Amino acid sequence: MPVVLRYTLLRLSLLAAVGLLAYAVGLRGVWWLLVTAVVSILLSFVLLRGPREQMTQAILDRQQQRAQGGGPSSGGGRFSRGLDDDAAAEDADDDRRREGPRG
Repeated sequence: MPVVLRYTLLRLSLLAAVGLLAYAVGLRGVWWLLVTAVVSILLSFVLLRGPREQMTQAILDRQQQRAQGGGPSSGGGRFSRGLDDDAAAEDADDDRRREGPRG
């Protein structure tokens, strides 16, 4: 499972667990929402430190791969080449318009 997806699922699970616990204790309405949000944020900060650091490292590694030209989105795919071609065409059109007669 990708690290980012794993971390997201852990955060959502923690939110749901805290929400159920707060509901079981008797909190309702705005107080239930407020307590659930604050407590789940604080708990995730403490309990999910390891997965958060793994996710951060995975994102940094992916950025480095892209910067070095080794990643799947490094400009070698058909989609990104198409974007580059479109950008070049727009730049050329813009240059032609700027060089045109100024009247």
